[in-house]
Amino acid sequence: MTMIEGVDMKRYCLLLVMALIASLLISAGCAQQATEGALSVKSIEVIKTYGGEPLHSGEIIQPGESINVETVVKNISDASGSYKVELEVNGEVRDSRTAPLNAGDETTIIFTLSFDEEGGYELSILSKSVTVTVGAGVTPRGVKVGDEWTLSGNVKAIPPQYGETEFVQIMTCKVIEIEESFVTTKQAVTIKNMEGEVIHSEELDPIEQGTHILGMGPVVNTDWERNEREWMEEWDVSFPGWEGATEFEHTKDVSRETKNLAGYQMEVVYFYSRQHIVNEAEGMDYILERTYGYSEEHGILVWLAMDMEGTMAGQEVDSETSLTLSELSLGE
Repeated sequence: MTMIEGVDMKRYCLLLVMALIASLLISAGCAQQATEGALSVKSIEVIKTYGGEPLHSGEIIQPGESINVETVVKNISDASGSYKVELEVNGEVRDSRTAPLNAGDETTIIFTLSFDEEGGYELSILSKSVTVTVGAGVTPRGVKVGDEWTLSGNVKAIPPQYGETEFVQIMTCKVIEIEESFVTTKQAVTIKNMEGEVIHSEELDPIEQGTHILGMGPVVNTDWERNEREWMEEWDVSFPGWEGATEFEHTKDVSRETKNLAGYQMEVVYFYSRQHIVNEAEGMDYILERTYGYSEEHGILVWLAMDMEGTMAGQEVDSETSLTLSELSLGE
């Protein structure tokens, strides 16, 4: 091979490499252009990585808490190819995926991310976006100002209450303010005898309740994994004779059930507790069973059952309370 032939061969190889690079750059540019015009975002949903539950509107996640952003994209063009899908956070690209799609096909793409600082974050994929709020508190799932609900049911009371051994109790709650991780509710209690006559009625002062604890108030924390852990391992309530008891047994359980209450189909999580307290010095030997049921969607109390039987201070006690969500009016 002559020197000229060698130079020509090198020039040929160089031209071939340059043509290949140019072809790749043109293809990439076409693919990017095709992505913007060829893909349609059908949906974006934010899922909690732990527990797999959707993040509801207004719900706050904790700093460092991992979430999955699931999006369904469809190739609405006539061309098949690989398309780049970018996740933007507050207008800046945070992550991207490449999806091979035939014409007319759709696929689900999942991005996993977390945020270290509190604040609001807009998550955008092409033309659709959702907002995620990161904060130290936990807001009630789905509860809004103006939401109002009523629990009602029968009560058996020995010794008598309100002069009756059996009566109907009606408890109404209305959300009047939500600020950070606190909900303020206005509550009213009405007692009727079995003939339907009102024998007691009162409106309670507004109650500000933190949503970060589990209790028997009208609104509960919606971090259900934490609720279950605290209920099963830590949560105890002091009742008469509890301190200084010679015998104390406490069993707890958590269960879930789909129910139709007040015309709404809802998932209800039940927290059950059974306490047997014996305190000979105070003349107490009674069993208390309690079940609190909360709507997973709304984070409100929708079921309350309390049974107590035995003796307290040497007096017979036999009471049963069963209240169920009977009315639910959702605010704007």
